[in-house]
Amino acid sequence: GGGGGRAHPGPARKTVRRNVYRKELFLQANFRFLVADWADLKGSATDPDHMVDWDDVILVEAGSHEPLSCPVCFDDPPACPQVTLCGHAFCFPCISRHALTNRREGQPAKCPMCFTPLRLADLRGIRRRHIALPETRKMTRMTLLSRHRDSSVPTLARRSSSSSLIAAEAVTESGEWPLSAHALDGGACNVYAKYTLTSEEGVLGEEECAALEARVAALAAEGGADAEAGLPYALLACDVLQSRMQAWSEKRARHVGMPPPEMGPSRKAAAA
Repeated sequence: GGGGGRAHPGPARKTVRRNVYRKELFLQANFRFLVADWADLKGSATDPDHMVDWDDVILVEAGSHEPLSCPVCFDDPPACPQVTLCGHAFCFPCISRHALTNRREGQPAKCPMCFTPLRLADLRGIRRRHIALPETRKMTRMTLLSRHRDSSVPTLARRSSSSSLIAAEAVTESGEWPLSAHALDGGACNVYAKYTLTSEEGVLGEEECAALEARVAALAAEGGADAEAGLPYALLACDVLQSRMQAWSEKRARHVGMPPPEMGPSRKAAAA
C-alpha cells in the first residue's frame, strides 16, 4: 500500500580522518637540526615526518628575518638562547629560573608561552639564520635542488653538457645527510637539508659554556639585588649544560669504543 514501503537509506557519510596536531612535528617542520653523527637517520631519509631521537640533537637552527629575543627579559640577543620541544626560545638563565620557580610540587614546569610541560634536560641551543623577505619589484634568486625519488635528502643540482639535470653531490638511495665542519662553517646547519651531521658536539657545547660563564661573570661584577637574585639561575643553567655535555661525551665514547669520561665538578660547586 501507499506509504508502506521501506525508506531507502541515505548516502553513506565519508569518514573524515583528522590529523592529530603534535608540537614535535611543528618543531620538525619549521627548524633545521645539527645532530650527532651517531644518530640513526635511516627513517628520516625516506620519511619527512620521521622523528629523530631528541637526545641526539646538538643544536637547532631557525630561519627568520627577525632577530631572536627572549620573551621573558626581552634581551636581544638572548643569553645562550635555548629552544624548548614546543619551539619557543628563551635566555638559558631565564628559562632555568622559570622552570625552578613556576611549577607545582611533583609536576614539571610549563612553557610560559604555550603551557606545554618542559624539562631543562630537553632544552637545546638555538641559532638564527637570517632570511631576507622577498620584496615587490625586486629580483629574487632561487636555487635549483635535486633529490632521489626515494629520498628526502636534497642536493644542489647542475646541468651536464647534455643539459640534463644531475646531482652535484653523490647521494645514495638510502640518503646521505650533509656533514658540518666547525672550522669552516662554525657548526652551521646545511641551508637545504633538515638534518646536518656533526662530530664536534664538544666544541659547540664549550661555546655555549663560554657564553653562560660570561653571563655569570657579568652578574657577579654587576652586584646589587637583581644580579644577586639572577646569579643562582645562571649557575643552574651551567650545570644543566654540563650534564648535557656529559651525556654527549658518554655517547661519543660508546660510539668510538672508548671508556666514558669522568664528570667534573659542577659550575655551581666550583663557584662556591
